[in-house]
Amino acid sequence: VRVNCICPGPMYTPMVYARGMSDKARSNRTKASVLKMEGTGWDIGQAVKFLFSGYARYITGQVLVVDGGVTLQAPERESEEH
Repeated sequence: VRVNCICPGPMYTPMVYARGMSDKARSNRTKASVLKMEGTGWDIGQAVKFLFSGYARYITGQVLVVDGGVTLQAPERESEEH
């Protein structure tokens, strides 16, 4: 038995966009990604497909972060005037 976890980052979905996500917010999420692209459900599906495949047969107990590198960067902070 293998047990792994997929930890998705910010993803574009039609539902999120339909609920009022602005184009500026989407652009900001894209800029936050090291890969400079926005993830989709397809990206998560490919991660699941990999973990179910024979290529991952010796992988267990892992958390696979699928976020385009967003968590590799420190969050941007507004500059503070002193």
